[in-house]
Amino acid sequence: MKLQNLSINQLSMALIAVLCMTTVGWSQEQAPKPDEASAPGKIEFTGTNSMFTNTGIFPSWKFTKVEIPNGDVEKGVVELEIDLNEIETNRGERLIKHLKSADFFDVAKFPTAKLTIREAKPVEDQPSQYIAKATMEIRKAKVDFDIPFIYLANTHRVRGEVTLSRTALTVGEPEKKLDPLSIDDAVKVVFEAQLPRAAFQTTSAEAQDDPVQAP
Repeated sequence: MKLQNLSINQLSMALIAVLCMTTVGWSQEQAPKPDEASAPGKIEFTGTNSMFTNTGIFPSWKFTKVEIPNGDVEKGVVELEIDLNEIETNRGERLIKHLKSADFFDVAKFPTAKLTIREAKPVEDQPSQYIAKATMEIRKAKVDFDIPFIYLANTHRVRGEVTLSRTALTVGEPEKKLDPLSIDDAVKVVFEAQLPRAAFQTTSAEAQDDPVQAP
């Protein structure tokens, strides 16, 4: 299934307008250290209707694969697994219980979600900005979409924002336009993460294949 909520240009503009300002002064010292959290970063989601805005985070997730051949982000593949049983929200246990129910994530049957990111391409004339191909596996859905992000090469950190469709992800009931309590189909997801430095280290075999020529 192909998700096309936003075009690549729209995603790029949203990334520039919303995220670039937040990365000013974003240094390795300011970023949360891996040993201070249960995950190597943050995944936050926001759902709205005409009356409320609900936000939540997934505090428990992990990388299952990080391959950055010879430190080339454009050739990299990143896979991660999200524990849907662990959710924190701005409205406490009542909302958490609802999100875990069969109406939404149905964690009894589908306790995890998987995300694969690959084929990153730089955004023209926008340093440190990329758009990659992504695949989300959640419940019985497998959805492809484009995901924009900022990559800071000196710290190996990434940050981005994307808008996804609940209907495409089979999460919750479809939006009912005339019902003020119906949740909007569009869900905003913000993420930031520290990529493991080991994934960027050149192996001895790679070094032998690409020797540095002496002057």
